Amino acid sequence: MKKINSIFVVDDDEDDRFLVSEVIELSEISDKVFEAENGREALEFLQDYVENKRKYSEKFPPILVLLDINMPIMNGFEFLEAYGESFSGDNRYTPIIICMFSSSDSKEDIDKAFSFPYVKDYLTKPVTEESLMDLYSRHFEKNH
Repeated sequence: MKKINSIFVVDDDEDDRFLVSEVIELSEISDKVFEAENGREALEFLQDYVENKRKYSEKFPPILVLLDINMPIMNGFEFLEAYGESFSGDNRYTPIIICMFSSSDSKEDIDKAFSFPYVKDYLTKPVTEESLMDLYSRHFEKNH
């Protein structure tokens, strides 16, 4: 299995970030996990391309972003709007796959998430090793 260079977990719940990081470690799909507590922090991290590329080399930018919906300061949908404004047409960010992950399984939230062209998947919490491996299979295996 080819490892993902890095994964970015954006969630205001420290326990959820910890659990997802543990599942990533167990699944062995990546050796590097970045974390942010809200959309604004995540956006600022991605916007600092030159510094983060210098600091993290081939681990930056993360190829998979797991993005929660409900967060203070800037929620997941607000992040997606700002992400589109900031990175539209920027080829450095083209390979990024954004997957919403939320405790909500409402059709309205799922439909809204997929209305953004860079959202490629949606997971319901809690993220398990099985759901993460399914996500990996859908987006990162060559023969899929």
